Amino acid sequence: MKFWKSLGVFLFIATAAARVEASDSLGFDVLGGVGTSGFDTNGSLDIKAADVKNPYEASLSYAHQYTTFQTESRTNQYTLGLDHAADDNWNGHSDLTYWNDSINQIHYGGGTAGLTYTWNEGEAPRARTAPAKSRDADSVYSLQEQEGLAKGEDQSSAAGNEMSTDPAPKDEIGALTLNADLFVYGTEVEASSTTRKVFDRKLNRYVKEVVPPQTGTAKTTQAHPYITHEKPLFDSQATPYLTVGHYFYSKNPAAIEALAGRPRFAASAGRINGLVGGFLNNNGEIGTRVSLPFDLESDFRLGAAQEVTDNTWATTQGVTLTRIFFDHVKVKLDWSRAIQGGVSDDLFTGGVTYTF
Repeated sequence: MKFWKSLGVFLFIATAAARVEASDSLGFDVLGGVGTSGFDTNGSLDIKAADVKNPYEASLSYAHQYTTFQTESRTNQYTLGLDHAADDNWNGHSDLTYWNDSINQIHYGGGTAGLTYTWNEGEAPRARTAPAKSRDADSVYSLQEQEGLAKGEDQSSAAGNEMSTDPAPKDEIGALTLNADLFVYGTEVEASSTTRKVFDRKLNRYVKEVVPPQTGTAKTTQAHPYITHEKPLFDSQATPYLTVGHYFYSKNPAAIEALAGRPRFAASAGRINGLVGGFLNNNGEIGTRVSLPFDLESDFRLGAAQEVTDNTWATTQGVTLTRIFFDHVKVKLDWSRAIQGGVSDDLFTGGVTYTF
């Protein structure tokens, strides 16, 4: 709590001391699925000092989700992002994230840092920025990411953000983004003694058995480097992209899964819900952002995530549609599906973002 109070004071002081550009935003999303409900609120703020050519974009989001799908969980996620375009080609971005499952007593915290390089053509290329990564229903991506699943894409272009629908600038030849996550996962489980009925084969009847109390802790550090490349086509009417990544662990995450009683099921890979954001081994995604008639922007994506504990694969699919009304109101509809072991999990998200 002290951390968030200090963070709020810092943002207030930074805002008061800077000249704010007219591209700030506030957004709210709701999501639902079979046994799942949640919401996400987010905002971004462009901060530009008088002697700085390009602004710094700060973003802050809070996401909540409750599900009874596979394993009951109640999760909260807080994300703080900072984005800066150093020039017409280089962009730097970073996130700080804290995630907690209050039912299963699992949590993680850490950050993401990344760089985007954009190849431009023409005499006056337009600077671009890469948005803060989302872990909400739309993310982690991880979720993770999932991560991620703050919706920073509303105010910036989409390199490195697979759920953005923003078209690439007309003068962009291509963009390459290198990101790296570093998260520390932990769980502290305390179980009191209980009495249960078990079948005794020798006595051929049910008997009462006392399960003694137990406590346990487990931690592991996860590193996740991943790279995204995009290439605009047809005068930026379509922008295909490819993302690949690999996960490293300081300790086998199976200990956390077993202690918390979580099943090895990653149908929610890349989302806030599910297997602690996903203890994965490898991940990849291909997709295309397309400008459609009636001023619709879209994103179509297909991905795969390999679970580290048993090397099984989950596939992910998704479609996002957005449209801007009255120059300030951005409306979003999203459908995403994850399939593993023949079991599918669908989530539907609707949201509105107002740009000042």
